Amino acid sequence: MPLTIMVDIDGILNTLDTTVLEVYNEDSGDNLHPEDVTEYHIEKFVKPEYRENFKNYFLDKRVWRRIEVVKYACEVLNKLWDEGYNLIFVTKTECENMVKKRNWLNRNFPFMGADNIRKRLYSAPKKQLIRADIAIDDGLFNLVGDRTYYSICFDKPYNQTDELIPCFTRVYDWLGAYTAVHEITDLLKENENDDVSP
Repeated sequence: MPLTIMVDIDGILNTLDTTVLEVYNEDSGDNLHPEDVTEYHIEKFVKPEYRENFKNYFLDKRVWRRIEVVKYACEVLNKLWDEGYNLIFVTKTECENMVKKRNWLNRNFPFMGADNIRKRLYSAPKKQLIRADIAIDDGLFNLVGDRTYYSICFDKPYNQTDELIPCFTRVYDWLGAYTAVHEITDLLKENENDDVSP
């Protein structure tokens, strides 16, 4: 049975996190950089007059026209798909963004086919409720706690921790994520008769 990999979208497959900052900086005259955002919620770091409505940037057409695919994401997902992994996309987003995300995935990951993407795209406010073997995410809160999956964390300034987290790997790019997926796969194969789940 193929392993299921739950893949986050924003900041993992696309550059939404940095693109939102670019558009915000243009509107506000601010000079906020990704390394300045040391907590998950960007609103805490923007000018006070922008905080209340900052969430609107995530729906802004200017942002969605500019977001790009994260380096190596397409190549690595294509390889994992060809190797037989069951890829699902799980995001915590505004409902209005689901169609935008589906369309973006269809354009940028055509090797999966539009029908496959439609059937593999989920919105979940608590990702621990999703059954998967491996999760690739940047939200630390999605990668800890009572979960069924091994966690691969994309390193970001806002997800730093000194806490020792079981079944957790930190990576710096998609090439590292690919290596981590195979290390976890090998571990699961070696111990298929033992319980090595998180």
